[in-house]
Amino acid sequence: MTIEFGFLISIISAAAAIFFGMAAYERNKRKDIEKNVGSQAGTETKLEIIQTTLTEMKAEMKSDREERRVYNEKIIRNESSLAALHKRVDRIENAMKFVSTPEQGGETH
Repeated sequence: MTIEFGFLISIISAAAAIFFGMAAYERNKRKDIEKNVGSQAGTETKLEIIQTTLTEMKAEMKSDREERRVYNEKIIRNESSLAALHKRVDRIENAMKFVSTPEQGGETH
């Protein structure tokens, strides 16, 4: 049985095509995996940066809330002090109404 030269070349070509096709498929598959891993690492890094930023913002917000609470307490104390001052001023004004200058006919002390 003789195999024709053309038929032998066809079989070898088909085998080589299958081999190189599978090799290219494996290489592309490996490159895709590497690309996805690199992309995933970049995404994880960005997520870590976002997480760090959020943690910092939470700490800042907590600090701002505490500062605002302190300011609110100061405002309440100042308003109370101001109300007491107004009461003292009103008492002084009322006391001065009773003491007037001699030209107005009031008593002098």
